[in-house]
Amino acid sequence: MIDYIKRGGKAIQDWRFGEFLPDGSWTQDWANEVFGIEGISWEGSDGVYLSDGMAHSIPYYPEKQQFNIAHFATKDGYDLRFTRIDDQFKKTLLFGENTVVLGFQPQLYRLLDQTRTVDWDNMLLDIVDELVSKNNVD
Repeated sequence: MIDYIKRGGKAIQDWRFGEFLPDGSWTQDWANEVFGIEGISWEGSDGVYLSDGMAHSIPYYPEKQQFNIAHFATKDGYDLRFTRIDDQFKKTLLFGENTVVLGFQPQLYRLLDQTRTVDWDNMLLDIVDELVSKNNVD
């Protein structure tokens, strides 16, 4: 996977569930380096996030979710986006040259969000389109 991404291959991941030890501590595995993750904080609450000048409400369903958002700290050279409207330091979308990390799950919200205030399908497709449109394969 590391060589694939370094050669220009594209990769998307969400949430990084597999990165925790049984005691709940965070592991610093190879994927954190490749995807540019310096740190993660987890949140279980509703939030409004800004992206391209548009406000998007991220719902929280405590009866169905333990948490709903991962906020990232990033390594140099990576771009953080999707900023929480009430805290500019909380960002939940991390772009690298060949990678994207989603700190939320649009495919899950599509199922849970009965209000349909956000077009989750197109949001995810736009993120994927932006990543794959970068033509930097060796």
